[in-house]
Amino acid sequence: MLLTDRGKISHAIKVEFFEQLDKPFINELKAKYGNNWEVAYKYCKEGNVTALHSLLENTIKNSLPKKSKTNSINKYNNLFEQYAKTKAA
Repeated sequence: MLLTDRGKISHAIKVEFFEQLDKPFINELKAKYGNNWEVAYKYCKEGNVTALHSLLENTIKNSLPKKSKTNSINKYNNLFEQYAKTKAA
């Protein structure tokens, strides 16, 4: 934060002051929302709880691993299991 001297009193630049004040909050948003933290920050400042909640749901939904539904994987798993059973016998 930059302090400037104007006469006998030191002044802080308002934007930098609020940036430093909100820094822990911004770091928490970055950890929770990832790349969408700026959108979440805007919603928090506006008080838009509904949009913030839907953003959180979308973030959670997108971070979950997707299940693979291909038949080829199942086919190879079955072949491997059959091979393991013949080797064990």
